[in-house]
Amino acid sequence: MWAKKDKPSKKITVAQVLIISFLVFYIVILLIPLVWGALTSLKSSSLELRDNMFGLPRRWCFENYSKAFENLYVETTFRKEPYYLGEMMFYSLMYAAVSALVNTITFYVVAYARTRFDFKFLTVLDGIVLVTMALPIVGNLPSSIMMFQQLNLADNFFGMTVIAKMNFLGMYYFVICTAIRGIPRAFSEAAEIDGANELQVMFKVIFPLTLGIFFTIFIVKFIDYWNDWQTPYIFLRNFPTATYGLWVFKDNTLFELPQKLAACLLVVLPILLIFFIFHKKLMGGISLSEGVKE
Repeated sequence: MWAKKDKPSKKITVAQVLIISFLVFYIVILLIPLVWGALTSLKSSSLELRDNMFGLPRRWCFENYSKAFENLYVETTFRKEPYYLGEMMFYSLMYAAVSALVNTITFYVVAYARTRFDFKFLTVLDGIVLVTMALPIVGNLPSSIMMFQQLNLADNFFGMTVIAKMNFLGMYYFVICTAIRGIPRAFSEAAEIDGANELQVMFKVIFPLTLGIFFTIFIVKFIDYWNDWQTPYIFLRNFPTATYGLWVFKDNTLFELPQKLAACLLVVLPILLIFFIFHKKLMGGISLSEGVKE
């Protein structure tokens, strides 16, 4: 009988140990505030919090979550009735989903044009994106407010989720460019030989092969817009989102810190669910397993 060959053992280097230790330390730092906030949200009052800062609650007050859900509201001039958390969650979902989809499509279309066409002007796009990423534009908020007001886009849900989000400036432009350049040219050439036009090549050939990176960017931008409270606070006062409601709720003197932290965790819960559902997709890469058949 043939003797089985022992597999060579993989030695862990010092650099790998240091990197793993740093990542574990970083994860612990991220988890400590979350665990502390979850325990604090179940305490009875701020007085108990002062006496028992880091310990377990003396009495587990799960009713803090129901109180936060029922009493977190925002009043606007748009209507007499206040907006409660359930309705603000809906606005957050619509704002994040539409904004992320429009922004990701804009990234994709511009990146596709940059990589597929040979216009000299398209090379300028790389410089524009790099400049906007490297040089922060200070003081552009007042001009943005004036521009959106003049265009009647302020307090306009369509304007702030569609028109304002048609923006390709950012690192995801380069991410998509790199992904498209990594696709062999023979894929699109084969489709063109079969009579496909440019739109058919884009939607039936290139897009399916880069669907993973498209979906990943969409999820990342969705989380980004879900956590965005400044844009709704400034431009969508009559369509308050959940994070905007938290910003207003933090100054409510009728509720103590445990109830406010319970409201924060209620708003964070959808993002945690999205992460646990799609974490493999977020951490995965693009796999082009199929080649060109001869």
